[in-house]
Amino acid sequence: MDPIHGNLAIVVPIAVVVVLVIGAVVGFVTMTASKKRGGAVLRWAHGAYSLWTGGEDSASWQPERAQNAFRDWYGARAGGTAQNVIDDLIRGQTGNAAWDLVRALDLVRMGVAAGYLDADQCRERCARIGKQLQAQYGGWDALAVAFEQGMQAWQRGRGVTDPNELGRVQRNLPKLRAEVWPAIPYDTALSEE
Repeated sequence: MDPIHGNLAIVVPIAVVVVLVIGAVVGFVTMTASKKRGGAVLRWAHGAYSLWTGGEDSASWQPERAQNAFRDWYGARAGGTAQNVIDDLIRGQTGNAAWDLVRALDLVRMGVAAGYLDADQCRERCARIGKQLQAQYGGWDALAVAFEQGMQAWQRGRGVTDPNELGRVQRNLPKLRAEVWPAIPYDTALSEE
């Protein structure tokens, strides 16, 4: 074998291995960065929907519970109908963006539990909703005030007078201020990727 072909027989496989290793490293770094961004989006969404839930993540529900909630509360009997309910809230139903959008975040998480949304759809919608909220409200406390006003207006419109229900946000605020909000800044960059 001549020296040129002998060297190529060694160099080409080494080059192929190097390219494969570099591709694997780039893929791993990209995937890790994407998961970190996605984690930040979900933590931010948790900070917002906890105004309503007190910290409970509806994505942790059993599928049947989430499906029943969509059916009983919103008349949504399937994934497409449930997604329409979420989209209606994103477009605005009550004139109070905080009330509508925070509930939409909770329903997105419930949609994951029900099997109506996958992880990528959840992250994308949470990021989009979060960006809308960040653009309209200057911080967690401003969001809380607007959300509570919307919630109470909605409750009063339905004849709710129970102080326990009307005081829901105020009960949730101490935990949010002490534990949840310090861990995720309001102005966190929310990537839809």
